[in-house]
Amino acid sequence: QGEFPLSQLVERLTAALDIEKVTKKFFKQFDEERLAFVELIDGIPNERERRWLASVLMNRLMFIWFLQCKLLLDKGNSRYLLDKLAASGRRGQDLFYSEFLQALFFEGFAKPAYERSAATQALIGDIVFLNGGLFLQHSLELQYGASIRIPDLAFANLFKLFGSYSWHLDD
Repeated sequence: QGEFPLSQLVERLTAALDIEKVTKKFFKQFDEERLAFVELIDGIPNERERRWLASVLMNRLMFIWFLQCKLLLDKGNSRYLLDKLAASGRRGQDLFYSEFLQALFFEGFAKPAYERSAATQALIGDIVFLNGGLFLQHSLELQYGASIRIPDLAFANLFKLFGSYSWHLDD
């Protein structure tokens, strides 16, 4: 109503838009979520190895979350991971990692579309091939393979964290 001092308004806006504070807050929450994620991994007896796998998976998923926010997945689906988690839940309990994510990581992003199976293509949708090491099987995934089990709750919690932030790159 024109009674608020301009200098205080500028200070409050500056504090609210402080990227460094937001970044620190995000990574603090990310680390808390990582610790919770580690506890939900089954099939790897060593805690150090579970922490390592959790970091690998969470970094992959953060990258994919960014891609979906930039409308670069499945014909511009900004809810790609959330939609795929829900679809996985309809097919059965706790299949997101073992069924969907492994197909997405190791076939979807790691192979050109013409090398993917029809079943994988139907499961993951329209995904671009990313020629890089991020989506190659990690040594822990090779070592423990199908014995790794991660409940869908771990991913729902992570996506809730990701969804509470806006994602963009500064040029």
